[in-house]
Amino acid sequence: QAEAARSLGLRFGQTISLIILPQALRMVVPPLINVFIALTKNTSVAGGFLVVELFAVSKTLVNNNGDAVVPILLGIAACYLIITIPLGQLAGVVERKVAMQR
Repeated sequence: QAEAARSLGLRFGQTISLIILPQALRMVVPPLINVFIALTKNTSVAGGFLVVELFAVSKTLVNNNGDAVVPILLGIAACYLIITIPLGQLAGVVERKVAMQR
């Protein structure tokens, strides 16, 4: 594509912005969104290394309110869903936006 752009007389900047980047964006967006979702889900693993985050907050709440373990864990699960579901929907929107019309 770069050679075709040069043969059409496009400058380097035009080739990058009009040809190379749109193609790269279509290829990069889905895996990037998947990495964001996996990173969000895997933050609970960091709880094993004493990283203060949502998992640590849930442990503190459970220790302070032992009789409300299930509601606390359901609330924490809802927080993870609130974070990951919009990311998944955003991925779908971006994928459709950058998809090539066939």
